[in-house]
Amino acid sequence: MKNVIGFFLGCSLMVSCQNMEKGNHEKQTAPGKANEADSDSISFDAWFNDPQPLVSAHRGGPYPGYPENAIETFQHIANQIPFVSIECDVSMTKDSVLVLMHDKTLDRTTTGSGMVSEADYEALKDVLLIDNEGDTTGYRIPTLKEALEWGRDQVLFTLDVKRGVPFDKVMAMVAAHDATDYAAIITYRIDDAKLIYETSILAAENVMGGFVNKAI
Repeated sequence: MKNVIGFFLGCSLMVSCQNMEKGNHEKQTAPGKANEADSDSISFDAWFNDPQPLVSAHRGGPYPGYPENAIETFQHIANQIPFVSIECDVSMTKDSVLVLMHDKTLDRTTTGSGMVSEADYEALKDVLLIDNEGDTTGYRIPTLKEALEWGRDQVLFTLDVKRGVPFDKVMAMVAAHDATDYAAIITYRIDDAKLIYETSILAAENVMGGFVNKAI
């Protein structure tokens, strides 16, 4: 079982040496942690070094007033559980912006309608999220970029890449935000897992090669 888990994470994690950009969402310290500067980071490595029961919040742990795949919902669960894994869904708009959305259409979970893949991101900015009770909230559709920026040192992520979304685009976003320690990519096909794993190894080799060249 340990080998299976290790294989999954090995296929899921990316390598990057770039710095993460600061996010626009307000960050709060999760319970059980000291101030960010003094606390241990939340990462898959930290979990393997100190295994403990790990709660996975499906679509972020939606609750009345807190819709699925919303950063505010992620914060709500992180405020209650000090070490939590957030499972969320990655879709892509017509203009290739990665957003968090499970369904192919906007109809069930937002005040909008139509296919996500046929909407430009600008058009989605005015759409409000609806919770599982059918009530409209004041929350908006987050981008994957915003979620990764918010999640650093707060949660782990397992990213469910929806059909039609290029894995390489998701992997590039994870790498660009230095989120490889806390964001894993879910795959359902062995070929996809192999692709992610091989790309990760290649990225790691390129990074190490760059360090060697600079040293020389």
